[in-house]
Amino acid sequence: MLLAIKLISSILLVLVYMYTRAFQQNKALSREYPGFLKRFNIYFNTHISETSDTNILPEMKLPRFDVNPEKLFQTLEQAIKNLGWKISEVNKDNKEIKVIIETKLFKFKDDMKVRAEKDETSESRLYAYSSSRIGIGDMGANQKHIFDLVDEIRKILN
Repeated sequence: MLLAIKLISSILLVLVYMYTRAFQQNKALSREYPGFLKRFNIYFNTHISETSDTNILPEMKLPRFDVNPEKLFQTLEQAIKNLGWKISEVNKDNKEIKVIIETKLFKFKDDMKVRAEKDETSESRLYAYSSSRIGIGDMGANQKHIFDLVDEIRKILN
């Protein structure tokens, strides 16, 4: 009986450690609006992340850029290459790129679709949709993919 309790406790500690590391590595904003419990529920129960002006997470609003959509599209291709991601499809007419991202630790594959769009308030905006192929909760990994891409675009444009 005591051995079973120790084993269960050890497993729980390992799981807590793994989830804590995943949150840290994915730069999950667990204490920001709309609060820890809502964010934990999102990170634990969803395997997608998407930029949208209606997204409940403020950091996932559509990123806007002061370049025309054509320039943003060219920058997207360069940013994806800089990040070492694999481009699986390019649609120049729609300014859309599909990407496969391989995770470092377990080599899982995540899919991302990005599109440069015309915007009313600035010259262009970036629509991004990232999803995991395996699992239910991604612990913020897909959100991090989008953050990494936006950061790389901003580096190139500055």
